[in-house]
Amino acid sequence: MWWFDLVKDPRPTLAAFYSLHFAHVGIVLPFLAPWFLSRGFSPLDIGMLLAVGPVCRRVTPWTWGVLADRTGNRRMLMTVTLLLAAAAFFLLGWSQSFGSALLLMIVYTGCMSPALPLAEAATLEQSELRGFQYGSLRLFGSLAFIATSAGFGFVRDSTGAWLGFVVGCGLLVAAAGTGLFFPAARVSSEKRMGAKATSGEKAGPLGSQWKLVRLLLGCALMQASHGPYYAFYSIRLEELGHGGTTIGFLWAFAVICEVLLLARADSLINRVGTVRVLRGCLLLAAVRWFLISQTTSLVVLTLAQTLHAFTYAAFHVAALKTVFAWVGSENRIKGQSLYNGFGFGLGLLVGNLGAGVLADALGLPAIFLFAGGVATLGVLMIPGKISMK
Repeated sequence: MWWFDLVKDPRPTLAAFYSLHFAHVGIVLPFLAPWFLSRGFSPLDIGMLLAVGPVCRRVTPWTWGVLADRTGNRRMLMTVTLLLAAAAFFLLGWSQSFGSALLLMIVYTGCMSPALPLAEAATLEQSELRGFQYGSLRLFGSLAFIATSAGFGFVRDSTGAWLGFVVGCGLLVAAAGTGLFFPAARVSSEKRMGAKATSGEKAGPLGSQWKLVRLLLGCALMQASHGPYYAFYSIRLEELGHGGTTIGFLWAFAVICEVLLLARADSLINRVGTVRVLRGCLLLAAVRWFLISQTTSLVVLTLAQTLHAFTYAAFHVAALKTVFAWVGSENRIKGQSLYNGFGFGLGLLVGNLGAGVLADALGLPAIFLFAGGVATLGVLMIPGKISMK
């Protein structure tokens, strides 16, 4: 039976999830903030609305991670939460006030928060078991993001933003369907069999090691520096006179660069070293945000987007692999949730709220200068030596 084949070999399921999830993100990330602006919300309002996601990623993943680890039932958790997220996202497109938009953003992002940590943990777990590279599956998500960000940018100029809420809802419903075929957690089976703890588990409770804390703080600062980008980059481009087609192209081009690097990310990390990759990516982030803050040239803006290959892709793979190795197999889902909570939760919360406050007071160029300073501070947080267990 075809569904048995999907369970036996989870790679098609994981590839489908990444494709659908990031196709949805390709609509939301470039165009949700401009849509909020078109509804009359201020930069501070937009910063607050987009900060809801980081808050939920900071608060809820640990609960979702513990539940998934203890029950071993990734499938039901993935399916139910994504269906709820789809419903909230659809209703968001017809919200009429800040209060209703805030409530729907809480439901939407809270229900979205467990999906990616569960998928990342499953992918890394299966790559360890079957010998394939994480990047080979994550690549499908990047390609889907490129398609929807560029495609919807063109469509939005002619049809309006409402279509994005309909398509985005459908993509989440389809992603929920992939949850039914997700691989069962190997760790829960090992628990039931009384397997012994691995060397990674002997290190103590999650977050108890100072080097791990510093690494997570470095991840938080990297994502904090991305807060102005995720919240106000599209609005900055509109301020410079660019339409949806150009906005979609620039977002898509950044991810094309990400895709090209993902194919070589593992070899880059092995050759250069984890610490140098993490610190180098933070320095390149500072350069990227400075360029965006100062230029009005489309050529320079395009060149700045090439650095996304390092500020997102290389940094993300290096940090994710390090955290996964550090916490051990027994805590793999909680470890990924912790990484997402610090980086995409705490970091983006600070970045989005800080950007909203500064944008209201100082204007959009200033918030990207702020982002460059935050990224530079992150260099100091990365430990000088990271042991990959």
